Amino acid sequence: MKKILLLIMSMLSFHSYAACDESWKKADYEQNIHSYKVINKTFFHSTPDDNSRNNKLFLISNNTFVGFLKSGGYEFGRYTRKDGSIVMGWLKDDDLSETEKTNTPEFNGADLSIYSPNGNIELSSSFEGFYKAWGRCGKKEQLETGAWSNYISKGDETYKYFDNYWKGFIIRSSNINYKHFGDDFDLYRITTITVINNKYITGRGIYVGMNENEIINAYGEPTSRSKDKISYHFKNNTLSFMLDNDVIKNIILEESIL
Repeated sequence: MKKILLLIMSMLSFHSYAACDESWKKADYEQNIHSYKVINKTFFHSTPDDNSRNNKLFLISNNTFVGFLKSGGYEFGRYTRKDGSIVMGWLKDDDLSETEKTNTPEFNGADLSIYSPNGNIELSSSFEGFYKAWGRCGKKEQLETGAWSNYISKGDETYKYFDNYWKGFIIRSSNINYKHFGDDFDLYRITTITVINNKYITGRGIYVGMNENEIINAYGEPTSRSKDKISYHFKNNTLSFMLDNDVIKNIILEESIL
């Protein structure tokens, strides 16, 4: 395995939607899984705080919002647009009315991202696009560790990957399945996200430090289960929760080679 520093990263332009995770509070929220109807126009917040309002992102009366966590008068959850895309964030409790029934859908394509105040980290998305938003937050780690590169093979195909380190998570970018996606060989996508601290949240409100029962509450019965690992599968994608005495220590989202 060869350790290299991706100098090209320093040449990419980037902007930040929020401060890096040093300024974020550690997740210490209460699980609260409910479906809601929006009763008043309400704005998304990046954190459960009045000062984090996104003035360009809001829901209107009668929109449906599925909540997973609560904290200080806010609910964390997601809204599904008509095109199937997902918007995640925090809404004020006062603008929501709880409905009678809350369904727990099977793990699906809407579950392939990690939420943070700096924006979602999407599995299978462009690594270059990700770095434009996150490069500033990872400068120190990139300079200290560089990126680990290696190759992985399946059948007659050989692919290259890079492991890139941030304070709270690790990103593996690779060109696996490039033919399936119609991509160039040199286009790298995010194919593994490993969360290692509790400042990042799954699309159903699960974070490092929560327990096994809370995972089941949010996702239902897993595809596979052992003493130290619970996994959910959708097509060639897997969400795994690594456990230590029933408590989550790491969260891994991974795309497998087709």
